[in-house]
Amino acid sequence: MGIVRPVMDNYPLAWLLFVPFIILTAFTVLNLFIGVIVDAMQTEHESAASEERGQIISDNELILAEIRALRQELSTLK
Repeated sequence: MGIVRPVMDNYPLAWLLFVPFIILTAFTVLNLFIGVIVDAMQTEHESAASEERGQIISDNELILAEIRALRQELSTLK
């Protein structure tokens, strides 16, 4: 208020500058905070998805090893 009141005394329509400036500044800062939160959530999601992919790959390798062992056993029975 130290700047606004003296300016408003001399220029009564100065609120046409101050109000949009305050609204746009608040909107910009809010978007920055939201961007940081979304980035953190995306990083966490990618980490969890990577771990899940690794688990699926190891499960698939285990299943393939079991199938190979069964095929080997079947081929020895013939």
